[in-house]
Amino acid sequence: METFTEKTIKKETGNLTFEKGEKLYLNGGIKAFFSEKEENINLLEIHAKVKEDMVSENTNNVYILLNCKRGIIEEFNCDCNEFQSSKKNKACKHIVAAYLRQIRGKEKIKGEDETKLTREYVNKVKENNKKEESITKKIIEKKVLLKLDFIIGFYIRENLREITLEFMVGEDKTYTVSDARDFLNAFKFKNYNVSCEGGFAFKPKEHYFNERDTVFLNIISSTPVIKSTIGLYDRKKVIINIETLELIFQMLYGRSFNLEINNILYKKVKIINEDLPLKFELTKIGERDWTLKQLNELPIDITGQGKYFFYNKNIYVPTIQQIKDYLEYYKEMLYKNDNTISIKQSNRKVKNELIPLLKNISESVEVFDKATETANVLNNIFENINFKTYMELDRTLSGISLSLKFIYDDIELDMFSDSKFKVAAKINNRQLQKEMMIIDIIKSLGFEITRKSFVIEDEDKILDFLSEGIEKLKKIGEVTLSDSFKNLRVYDSSDYKVSTAIREDGLLEFSFSIKGVSNSEFKKIFEAVKNNEKYYKLLNGGYVSLSDKTLKNLINLVDYLESEGNLENNGVLLASKYNALYVEQYLKENESLYVEKNKKYKELVENIEKAKDIDFTLPDYLEKVMRPYQKIGFKWLKTLASYGFGGILADEMGLGKTLQAIAFIASEASKHENPVLVVVPTSLVYNWVMEVEKFAPNLKTLVVYGKKSERLSKIKDINDYDLVITSYAVLRNDISYFEEIKFSYCFIDEAQQIKNSYTGNARSVKKIKAKGYFALTGTPMENSLLELWSVFDFIMPGYLLSKTKFNKIYAEPIIVQRDKNALEALKKHIEPFMLRRLKSEVMNELPPKIEHKIVVDMTQEQKIVYMAYVNNARNQIRKEFETNFDGKSKINILSSLTRLRQVCCDPSVVLPDFEGESGKMNALSEILDESLNENHRLLIFSQFTSVLKKIAVMLKQKDIDYFYLDGTTKSEDRLNMASEFNEGNKDVFLISLKAGGFGLNLTGADIVIHFDPWWNPAVEDQATDRAHRIGQTKTVEVIKLIAKGTIEEKIFNLQEKKKDIIEQVIQSTDAESSIISTLTKEELEDLFSYDESI
Repeated sequence: METFTEKTIKKETGNLTFEKGEKLYLNGGIKAFFSEKEENINLLEIHAKVKEDMVSENTNNVYILLNCKRGIIEEFNCDCNEFQSSKKNKACKHIVAAYLRQIRGKEKIKGEDETKLTREYVNKVKENNKKEESITKKIIEKKVLLKLDFIIGFYIRENLREITLEFMVGEDKTYTVSDARDFLNAFKFKNYNVSCEGGFAFKPKEHYFNERDTVFLNIISSTPVIKSTIGLYDRKKVIINIETLELIFQMLYGRSFNLEINNILYKKVKIINEDLPLKFELTKIGERDWTLKQLNELPIDITGQGKYFFYNKNIYVPTIQQIKDYLEYYKEMLYKNDNTISIKQSNRKVKNELIPLLKNISESVEVFDKATETANVLNNIFENINFKTYMELDRTLSGISLSLKFIYDDIELDMFSDSKFKVAAKINNRQLQKEMMIIDIIKSLGFEITRKSFVIEDEDKILDFLSEGIEKLKKIGEVTLSDSFKNLRVYDSSDYKVSTAIREDGLLEFSFSIKGVSNSEFKKIFEAVKNNEKYYKLLNGGYVSLSDKTLKNLINLVDYLESEGNLENNGVLLASKYNALYVEQYLKENESLYVEKNKKYKELVENIEKAKDIDFTLPDYLEKVMRPYQKIGFKWLKTLASYGFGGILADEMGLGKTLQAIAFIASEASKHENPVLVVVPTSLVYNWVMEVEKFAPNLKTLVVYGKKSERLSKIKDINDYDLVITSYAVLRNDISYFEEIKFSYCFIDEAQQIKNSYTGNARSVKKIKAKGYFALTGTPMENSLLELWSVFDFIMPGYLLSKTKFNKIYAEPIIVQRDKNALEALKKHIEPFMLRRLKSEVMNELPPKIEHKIVVDMTQEQKIVYMAYVNNARNQIRKEFETNFDGKSKINILSSLTRLRQVCCDPSVVLPDFEGESGKMNALSEILDESLNENHRLLIFSQFTSVLKKIAVMLKQKDIDYFYLDGTTKSEDRLNMASEFNEGNKDVFLISLKAGGFGLNLTGADIVIHFDPWWNPAVEDQATDRAHRIGQTKTVEVIKLIAKGTIEEKIFNLQEKKKDIIEQVIQSTDAESSIISTLTKEELEDLFSYDESI
């Protein structure tokens, strides 16, 4: 058996990785081990379970195959993230540890408790591929990470080739996609779901892939649609071209994948950039007659271009020289469908031409004489000369040089010596073809021939050579490096050192450096990356590749942290621990990096990510009341609070955000001397009081409301209470008193109330002193991204930078430039601190909501009035654009819009003397009669109180009793009316959209009518959810009345067109004035046009 040494494994990895593997081995990292030599074939298999690192108890499965005859490592694999995501086929620390266990034996190792693996277990490991279980749930969009498997298929018929891809996706297990082209389109456009076998469905709005798979799918989804040339039609497969295949092969280098050739499936196929390991048998059967037999099966030229060959269950990419020499024989064998062909040649030609050619093609050529039935009796035909290649690499003033020598036994042929011709004459049986092949390979690596050596002076070519060329040279001969050349290396991710820690003072500490690179050069590397340079040349002569995506990502991260925190002299960055989760997201996308993380950092990240699994005690009286998703929300709030973080509970309306907050407050009541402050809209003050009395009656609650003298009297005793409830209006007026008080926590409800950072509401709540801050809202953003910044500025001041920086880095690039990178970066920041669930995700028991639009024709009299107002408005807008379009112009346009919308509802709202009928009023009358006859109960919303009063008059004429609520309704009366309605009193509730769109539970209704459309569909949804919420037992019908051919239809279409950007961040919402600000002249003119068909 050939001796295996540490040098053998060092060839397959870097020095740093070897040191880590050795340390892991010496410290008991091998938890289970098995090795077995395969009979008769000199192969040794090693199977081991190796700890992830020195701290973790998680283990990784390692497999190594040793060739005992050749003394080389044939194959290795590990299911750790580092190895599986690495683009280079380099051994990880776990493979190193298992290898050292084999060659050193079981020494007395610290803390080792090794279990012997059984053959049955090893077989099971072989049969069952690694099942990845890391599922990252996106907090806002609740996206689930999917695994992606695929099969590359080749269908070969004579000279025709078809290349296909078949996809399998899933969470733990993968399922075949039923329609491959639909899947790629769904991935690309995110517009529909795609079914898979086994009942699974790919849902692009709920699922996502890791970065490597995303890049892969982006490439495939961008390829053109190709029709089959051989009659192949299978919806599960998509046909790709050669160019796409080559891109895929580049990505798959070093990875195993599935391959299908003419419907035969091969698993764990790898791409091997080496010559085909062919074996030949040459037999003399007559004086000039020979047979050439290729042992084992013929390779399959899978593309028909002589570049990629399927052989020994792998894909080989041989050198051009091997294919050139082999092609003639290969084609003849294919044509005859036989591994053996006949050759007529003299012994001299066999000796001087055929055998050297075969030896260029293969390292294994056996020669037989059939007459004597003995092997290698023709050694006199080709003497076994010991041929070696020796190369030395050196540094020059202008680049690098390579000297070349060929060794024939004891004769040294220096290709750049003046005496080379004299030396060459002494060599018998010179291998000229082999020498030329080696010289061609050297040239292909960028070298040019000079009188004294091969040289490369172009820095781009030097960089390419340093990246891959040295390893290629080692495959054709022995390579030595001069001392000066050894510094000429390309630094990559294996040289990066990244560490993260949460310090004792609570700050996040982050450091990123490159081994052997000084801090002064580090800053220049940053500048070179920003200038899009390809590489940076170090003072020591080495290079840093700047095209490395991992490096770019890390530099972007350092850049961001530097702007948010402080850079110390030793290159360590200090920032708020708020950024820990953002940093972790960045690092997860670069799994090949080795990152040192201290215990506090790891605990923080793990606890936030697994908040739902942490055991926080819920008050007993709430245990049976709260739903499972509400308990998760409670734990999420508790987890954030335990680390001093704030958060936004952004569940869809009707999912019980108030109850989740009350549960948190009740659980904290006994732990703090200071009370919790809850700030709510005036209309919700008593709603909160009622909810607290219902769910946490033990909380000692103070309501600061009413006359100023009463409020100030209550404020004096504020520390005697567990919970203080007040309104935004009271807080604004009494902020000078409230800002002097220390609270344990501060909650704000309907947090959109502070969307404008300049308002009194926003300035007041941000003056409150508390240990932690939380916001509750179903619509965290209504008009712009700056509103989201304002809410975050309350819960975690400074986390999203200053308003100016936020606008520059995120808001403007996302809204104006549609910058996807800025959008993704913002999402990474907000995801950990915002929890949003939709009813469709967590409320399977909630009855359905049926929505439909009823387009109503206006009456003839109404059309005349509408046309007059439209023409007047069009003339006015033209005049505005002819002069300066300013703030006054916007007011005039808004005024015109409002009048047109009111005419659509009922012309008498703007023309008191109008005596005609309204189409929408007539339609509403019919809906009322039909609905009430069928025992339905209705909520009717309108933006205009004047319209509601017109509806009220109609109800009185029909003798229908109703409730009425608008902005003048007192808070106590709101709750009383809601309670009465839910108890069955009166069947119609008229509600102003703005005043009654939140804070009400009206589950007594099962029909919701939006009499006039509002620009923002989220506001309408919020109003609808007064009925469609927890406690509803009936199907809710939602009716939107739209006047045909009018501005109402244009509003409906325009809001859909304008909402897409905000929807990607949180949820789409737009307000009237905001939309006007973003409309072009043409869009405004279209808004005031009319459909002549009306």
